[in-house]
Amino acid sequence: MVSELAGTLTKERIDVNALREQFFNPQGTPVPVKFGTSGHRGSLGTGFCALHARAIAQAVARIHQEQHIAGPILVGGDTRLMSRDTANLCAEVLAGNGLTVILPDMPLPTPVFSFEIINGRASASLNGTASHNPPQDMGLKYNPSNGGPADAAVTGKIETYANYYMAHTDEIKSLDLAQARQKGLVRQADLITPYITALAKFIDFKKIAAS
Repeated sequence: MVSELAGTLTKERIDVNALREQFFNPQGTPVPVKFGTSGHRGSLGTGFCALHARAIAQAVARIHQEQHIAGPILVGGDTRLMSRDTANLCAEVLAGNGLTVILPDMPLPTPVFSFEIINGRASASLNGTASHNPPQDMGLKYNPSNGGPADAAVTGKIETYANYYMAHTDEIKSLDLAQARQKGLVRQADLITPYITALAKFIDFKKIAAS
């Protein structure tokens, strides 16, 4: 069925440049961090901006340090607007706290984050996504060491710490991405190949292609 919006200009068309500006320079006071289904989501601007990403990353870094959680944190996102910027900001903050980061150079399907954690290649993940929300929204989800959604105890602590850092931005540590790469704190990795290889054990891709 062809959508009634096909080929027409609609009020739902988003202004990419305006949203990009809102992400870095929101017009108004950013809302407090509030997790639901293991993540914080909101419209680009006061609902979700660069400060939210940096504050959440600093909160996660603090938790990992307090709980002595070893291993790299996988940071990435989907194909949404500002997903890459969100991931880069998070990587810089985590690296600024001395944590190691896996930062892929391409969008990732959400299951890849869990796959990498349960296979022991990452200790946790930060995933830049707003799931099924409208295209002008963005968000950030945290998966702990079990690979699944973070429970209320974890998200509650992230909220508390993140909102503290929203009000005390001078306490957010950060290291330029280029420097973080040079120091070996941020590295790239191909995560799609091992995921597809694993899927092939359960899915007959040849049969699907021939159908």
